Amino acid sequence: ESPTISSILRYTNVLSHTLTGSGEPNSTVNLHRNGTPIAQTTASGEGIFSFTLDFLEGENTFSSESTDAAGNVSSTSTELVSTLDRNNPVIANIQVSPQPAKVGDVQITFDVSEPLVQNPIVSTDTRTASFVSHTSPYLYRYTVGQNDPQGETIASISVADLAGNVAVSEARFTVDIAAPEV
Repeated sequence: ESPTISSILRYTNVLSHTLTGSGEPNSTVNLHRNGTPIAQTTASGEGIFSFTLDFLEGENTFSSESTDAAGNVSSTSTELVSTLDRNNPVIANIQVSPQPAKVGDVQITFDVSEPLVQNPIVSTDTRTASFVSHTSPYLYRYTVGQNDPQGETIASISVADLAGNVAVSEARFTVDIAAPEV
């Protein structure tokens, strides 16, 4: 019977992890990462084992096999995959239209460098922009009202990637809702 590694996070930004599992009691358990043996331990009398190790940046595919006291080698366990990503996502190509903005809808578009755990949050001091689309680029709509302050408005864009890395950027636009003086 092959040992079983307990579940691991599919995406993480944490370098060091403890992998735990179960197998034949008192067997020698070998841990493999990306097909290469990297660690060995002995399962307890209850068959519990653990490995503490640093993940490699990028995809880490883990499997294990065990050898009992008689020298019998198990089949390889089911592979579990976790991706270590310690880089913040990049928010780029921010565009605001129209510029300057008057009463009505303003479109805020931008690109993000990688998949996100949820849609970005786009907000000003007073309100949150409405999500429209996540096809590249992301598209949000902010509605300028008569009570919005005149002048520069800053919309904060906040994103989190699948590993939990966060990035924040700003979209700046001018609100001009005052009629010209004659």
